[in-house]
Amino acid sequence: MDEEQESIPTRHCNICGEDLPETVDYFYPSSLKGYSRSHHIHECKKCHALRDRERALRRKLLRQGGEEKHVSQPRRKPKGTPECCGACGKSQGNIVGDGEEATGTLYGYLCLKCYKLVQAFNADVTRLKQVQVYIQYTRKQK
Repeated sequence: MDEEQESIPTRHCNICGEDLPETVDYFYPSSLKGYSRSHHIHECKKCHALRDRERALRRKLLRQGGEEKHVSQPRRKPKGTPECCGACGKSQGNIVGDGEEATGTLYGYLCLKCYKLVQAFNADVTRLKQVQVYIQYTRKQK
């Protein structure tokens, strides 16, 4: 069994940077068979699904009359996964996508509690830090 696992080549995902087994479980077959040495694209299925969601959100915005705005900042890898909160790391409960509809940017995935916190503070880091100082000052630490 170990010999079989060692004989499976790995492929590097150009998006998330992970080295995964080069199988149809992790990578889609390439339609450009002459250009790919192993006939699999260089993007894992998980990253491919994230990019599809981003494209769908952009198309939805354009259909509703919005404009796709180009952000000057380099695109970051979304924090968290559809199975794990990018802030607290919980993998139980509802995990939702946190993004900006106006630009179609997906920031990451958060559990419902963290998502509500980000929305309540309008992603204002200064205010969140002030609340953190207040909690540390007034509450007994666990």
